[in-house]
Amino acid sequence: MLILLRDRIGLAILFIMPMILIFVMTLIQDSAFKSLNEKGIPIIFVNEDKDSLGYEVERGLRNSELCAFNNQINGKYITADEAKKAVADGKFLVGIVIPKNATNAIRKNVQELVESAFSTDTIPPNKPQSVDSVEVKIFIDPVTKKSFLTSISSNLREFISGIKTQLMFKTFSDQLAELIPEKSK
Repeated sequence: MLILLRDRIGLAILFIMPMILIFVMTLIQDSAFKSLNEKGIPIIFVNEDKDSLGYEVERGLRNSELCAFNNQINGKYITADEAKKAVADGKFLVGIVIPKNATNAIRKNVQELVESAFSTDTIPPNKPQSVDSVEVKIFIDPVTKKSFLTSISSNLREFISGIKTQLMFKTFSDQLAELIPEKSK
C-alpha cells in the first residue's frame, strides 16, 4: 500500500485513464448518434402503386424528420430489385417498396366491408373472405437499430391506416348517398 501511495504516476494512470477512456467513448458514440439523427435514417423508397397509398407514404416520409428520403439513385428512379441491392450494399439502411395495386386492394377490402355492413343478407359460408392487408416490402440493413426499424414500421402502419380510414369514409358516404338521395329544393 505504501509503495502504491508513493507512485503518484501509477495512481494517476490507475484512476484517471479509465475516466478519460469513458469520456472519449461517450464523445465518439454521441457524435455518431447525432450525425444519424441530424441527417435522418437513409431510406430508399419505391412507389410501384402510383396511387393514394404510395403517394401518402411518400409524402409522409418526405416530411418526416426521422429519415433522409430518397427515391432515386444517380437521378434515376429505381425498381424494387435495385432498392434491395442498394440496401444490401450499405448505401441505405432501409428500403421500402409499395407494391402495385396496393391502394386498389385496400379499396376492394373497404368496399366489401361497407357492402356487408349495408347488406341485410348474411354472408354465404362458401364465399371466401378477402385478406385485409397489403404487403409492403421493407429491406433492412443488418446494422439498423431496432428502435429505428420500430419507428419506421409504426409510421408505415399509420400511413396505411390513414388511407384505409379515408377510403372507408368515402365509401360509406357514397353508399349512404345512394340509399338516401338528397332532397331537391
